[in-house]
Amino acid sequence: MTELRIRAATPDDLDTVLAFWRTAAEGTSISDDRDGVDRLVARDPLALILAEREGELVGTVIAGFDGWRCHLYRLAVHPQHRRQGIGGALLAAAEDRFARLGGRRGDATVLTRNVTAQHAWRAAGYSPQEQWRRWVKPLTNALCRSFTLEGQPGPPGHRPSAKGVSVRPWASLPVPDIERSLPHCRTMGRG
Repeated sequence: MTELRIRAATPDDLDTVLAFWRTAAEGTSISDDRDGVDRLVARDPLALILAEREGELVGTVIAGFDGWRCHLYRLAVHPQHRRQGIGGALLAAAEDRFARLGGRRGDATVLTRNVTAQHAWRAAGYSPQEQWRRWVKPLTNALCRSFTLEGQPGPPGHRPSAKGVSVRPWASLPVPDIERSLPHCRTMGRG
């Protein structure tokens, strides 16, 4: 068997990754498109981790760290390459990344109907937390809601109300302005 290469994805990989997920990943997400994955790689170039064998993509995992929690998504191994240690190698790379960033615990999003994935996650040392349930809401018209911190300016173009709250549609902000706004804005689940 040839050597497994683990590396971060680049923008040039994204169409291949999306096609791979249609074959190897279970379930779909509203962010499983070129724009969604392009934003991921632009925002955190090391988050999307790929496994390759002889130049062929055989596995992926998204290892996202928000500065507080470590989140794992899209652990996928090509069906013809499963049970060869690829998933474990991807998780080891993700966990090493989290440890370097100061993360303390990884959590994974796993479909309840995906029994194969549940076995793989258990084998890797993960366990379900039955007391938690994931809550989601598609954001089609999300707004930035900013509470101006004492002594700090609000986001670009903010207009404080009597209560110090400013609201401006995200769509009206250029990307650099959104990035500058992030310390002041809670994105209401964007991402």
